[in-house]
Amino acid sequence: MTTPRQRMVPPGLAVDLGLTPLVKRAVYIGAMQIAEDSGCFVWSARDVRSVALPLERDVTDADVEQIMCELEADDYLWAYEAEGLHCGYIAGFPEHQRSLTRYNAPQSVPLPPGLTYEDIPSSYRYGSCRYTFPKSRAAMLGTQPPTQPANLPLSQPITHRAVDSLPTACEQPVAKKAADPECGLCGGSGFDMGHPCACTT
Repeated sequence: MTTPRQRMVPPGLAVDLGLTPLVKRAVYIGAMQIAEDSGCFVWSARDVRSVALPLERDVTDADVEQIMCELEADDYLWAYEAEGLHCGYIAGFPEHQRSLTRYNAPQSVPLPPGLTYEDIPSSYRYGSCRYTFPKSRAAMLGTQPPTQPANLPLSQPITHRAVDSLPTACEQPVAKKAADPECGLCGGSGFDMGHPCACTT
């Protein structure tokens, strides 16, 4: 059995409609408690039930497994395979679980490709390790393509208006028509009463 850990329960969990009925919320909190500081855990309905619902005799391991699959389908848990183990990751784990005393060396649960771990100089405040957490399921699995930067012409400055309409900003500017020297309105200056003359459009 996995040793449960003390975790911060977000206050919004009680009103999250995706975590109803109550047993579903209890299973989610149980998964958070068996997860390591990386947010990862070995996918085991028995371990989750022993932590979240140890006295509920009418809830079986099969019931908990079904609820865990529902949580996975609803994006509360992300399942992955690593080193022959079926594992899970608590989506959004670092948003509320900000431990300042992570003295544990590399965790025992294998990490997915998109979650990295590195040792840092040990200190009382920050511990001795740092994780880089994924922001999406695709990033966790290492299948998210890199973001391509927008290719803007060098002559086009990036302004708020240009960002709001990137396709227009990326187009080449239209060349202006030269003023007609024999125009009766502007006399060849290109301006009629301070405005562009009709002969230039």
